[in-house]
Amino acid sequence: LASWARVALEAIDDPAADAALRDSLAKTKGNLAIGAINSLGVRGDSQAAPLMAEALAAGIKANDAELVDAAAWGLGQIGGDQAVAALRDAIKSETPAVRNAAVQGLVLAAEQLLATGKADEAAKLYDEARAAEVPKQRKLEATRGAILARGDAGIPLLLEQLRSDDKKFLQLGLGAARELPGQKVAAAL
Repeated sequence: LASWARVALEAIDDPAADAALRDSLAKTKGNLAIGAINSLGVRGDSQAAPLMAEALAAGIKANDAELVDAAAWGLGQIGGDQAVAALRDAIKSETPAVRNAAVQGLVLAAEQLLATGKADEAAKLYDEARAAEVPKQRKLEATRGAILARGDAGIPLLLEQLRSDDKKFLQLGLGAARELPGQKVAAAL
């Protein structure tokens, strides 16, 4: 029933729904807390960032991969300074799964910045994600974003992917080349 209640709260356009979900997160554990985190992430409730940062830290401390994944995803969906700071801290973890989740969150936060016209800030987050020691899929996501966020200035990074011996990065370059508009990219290709 908690899942159905959250679905209803996610659809209500009222700050009281956010407050109810934040209250739920503060009072629950396990799958119920993860559900509240997911719903707060869907709603993009910036006031939930401190609670999600606490959940991320608790998940890391308890070695709870599901909580870490949910909190990092939720922080990425919310974005903003508090969320990004928590994700940056998590990238420093010695645990590969924590770094992976944190980079996914950073990429999501960068996508929001890019969508709102803050390309320079987005590029910085993408670069941080690219530099982290994470699986190839995360590096691919961050590299694509870094190219697109830079626009014409991303052409050298695009060409680097197109020259790569790694088929996944080559495929990424081919896809990004279709997404990057303009005469300069056409000339470079």
